[in-house]
Amino acid sequence: VHDAWSAPVNLGPPVNTQFAEFQPDLSHDGRTLLFIAGVARGGLGGFDIWMSTRTVNGN
Repeated sequence: VHDAWSAPVNLGPPVNTQFAEFQPDLSHDGRTLLFIAGVARGGLGGFDIWMSTRTVNGN
């Protein structure tokens, strides 16, 4: 989390899709990633906030 940033890399499906996914925000402890994605990902409508949390063992 505290290292230098590298160039962005498209990870391909299912992480990156043809739909809108933007505004990533990492929590203060570096374990939770929040991002906004379009309805095509199966959300409630319009744009939704999605969350991914890294476990204590780093997965």
